[in-house]
Amino acid sequence: MKCIFCKNNSENSKSIEHIIPESLGNKKAILPKGIVCDSCNNYFARKIEKDLLQIPFYKSLRSRYGIESKKRKIPLDVAYLPTGSEIEVELNGYFAPDDRALKFNIPQKADFNKLLNGDINEIYIPVSIELEKSAIVSRFLAKVGIEVIAYRFWESAKDVSYLITEDLYNPLRNYARYGSGVKFWDYYQRRIYDEVEEGGSRQKMYEFQMWTTEKDDNALGLHLTIVLYGMEFTINLFEPSIDRYKRWLEENENKIPI
Repeated sequence: MKCIFCKNNSENSKSIEHIIPESLGNKKAILPKGIVCDSCNNYFARKIEKDLLQIPFYKSLRSRYGIESKKRKIPLDVAYLPTGSEIEVELNGYFAPDDRALKFNIPQKADFNKLLNGDINEIYIPVSIELEKSAIVSRFLAKVGIEVIAYRFWESAKDVSYLITEDLYNPLRNYARYGSGVKFWDYYQRRIYDEVEEGGSRQKMYEFQMWTTEKDDNALGLHLTIVLYGMEFTINLFEPSIDRYKRWLEENENKIPI
């Protein structure tokens, strides 16, 4: 068996690979041992996913939903006092019903006297945090793209050798693993539904799907769409451009492909 990223022998690898990180709520979408070698698994955990989870958008999301890390810790969120000072708070999965700032009452037993001067009993937690495009998110999507292809091959045939030998996937593979080939692999993002449905029931944490655009110039576009807590991310797995997807959106009245 060879690793789908570095193509080195991975028969003795011991770690399974989570396509979406555990720290974003994924417990089911995993690849068996050896499909991603221990070295590549560790690389993505340290160099890609760690930085991804520190982006304020994801850090706040994990705090609101109470999503634990592998060490069973929920990240602290940043809250603001009416005076403008910042403090860190543990929300324990507290979730906002809308996009407005929350007014969070500090428990009487908490000792914030030095920060609050003894007479302020409220803090504010912003929940509408913008998510800017970044190389970390781009390489994460590229990594997920290769793994979703492997996931589908493994589901259907218990064999990922085609993914390893097919050169068509090398640009995306090398960008995900080494950051090489192109400076930035572009992707499309938008919010397609709220994190919480009307009435308070929560949406799916994540879902993903591969799909193709029709041949319009003798080239087939293979796309991956991931939805994380209502945010859509779409990447073209064959080329570092989203122009083909933008045309598809125009032709299909901006509908959701997943």
